[in-house]
Amino acid sequence: GDAGLELAEWSPATRAGLRAMFPPYAALDNPLDLGTVAFTRPELMRRAAQLLIDDPGVNALILAMFPGRPQQQVEKAEQLLPVIRGSKKPVAFVMLGDPLPLDASFMEMVRKQGAALLRSSERAVRAMAGINLVARAIAAPADRPLAGHDAGDGAPLDLCDLPAGPVAEYRTKALLATRGVPMPPGRLAKDLAQAEEIAGRIGYPIALKAQAAALTHKSEAGGVILNVSNADVLSAAWETLAANVRRARPGLGLDGVLVEAMAPKGAGSLELIVGARRDPHWGAVLMLGLGGIWVETLKDVVLLPAGAGKAAIIDALGRLKGAAILRGARGTPPADVAAVADIAAMLGRLVERTPDIAELEINPLLARPEGQGALALDALIVKRARA
Repeated sequence: GDAGLELAEWSPATRAGLRAMFPPYAALDNPLDLGTVAFTRPELMRRAAQLLIDDPGVNALILAMFPGRPQQQVEKAEQLLPVIRGSKKPVAFVMLGDPLPLDASFMEMVRKQGAALLRSSERAVRAMAGINLVARAIAAPADRPLAGHDAGDGAPLDLCDLPAGPVAEYRTKALLATRGVPMPPGRLAKDLAQAEEIAGRIGYPIALKAQAAALTHKSEAGGVILNVSNADVLSAAWETLAANVRRARPGLGLDGVLVEAMAPKGAGSLELIVGARRDPHWGAVLMLGLGGIWVETLKDVVLLPAGAGKAAIIDALGRLKGAAILRGARGTPPADVAAVADIAAMLGRLVERTPDIAELEINPLLARPEGQGALALDALIVKRARA
């Protein structure tokens, strides 16, 4: 369906090979039913699986069967694990009957070979669909970097002077700004006088955000005050923010306070999360989803290879449970999905090409109405610790 999976048409050579193995009454179709003959001749499982995996029209194989007695499970493993181990195509090994415990010897054989063992055909098909989506994303043509940043977009970020661990928001935003990520105007203030000067220059209303590498959850510590409307309110807000952080994080030294213009949200604006991380098993992975508080409550996210192109990212955004909101709902205009995809693709490439980045996240990324772009309202880089 959406993942582009379809049953393969076997080649004449494959059909001829299968016909030579099985009795005349066996129906040779995809999916292939081995019937009862494999119970007395278990080697037919291996030979049939090898024929199918060798067929140039077959890109993946799901081997689904009932476990049977412990000895039968071991026989299946002995016949099929060599095919799975030798295959350059993805193969899922399915033992049906989810609640039924499997033989310990069988499980040990599967673990030693590192085979992908699932307990239902449905889960195996979903897994293959995921593999297919990843393959399509990798095969999609690379997109151009953000406009105006063709020269710098491909280069890794310079994090040499920063210690391992979280990077404060103001530093993260300064790094991302060099790659063309749009964000509200703002600057770090060391004291109230600087904050008043910055606010006067960028205009009210403003947001105040406490800044320190160790303060990754500013809101929980009372380190964010929004909609500061004038200089009098700013003075009181400055003191409140400082008191909040002292109470929540005694002894924490701040780099300063980020004074930033409030982003105009308006109708059609939607908060998203865009992040990428370096996974020890999967490599660089890109995550997209509904942002702000929704990422924790709804967990509506999709995962892609970090190098996915713009078309694959737009397609993934369309698979979110909240995709209808992106397309426009109840009279609101559609969000600027193309601008979100540009930023997401660039973040993925940065993580791929910057070995020092363990994680990079923009949450929320404010998607404005179509044609109006997107703004990074908060951002975080986690620098990887080197061995």
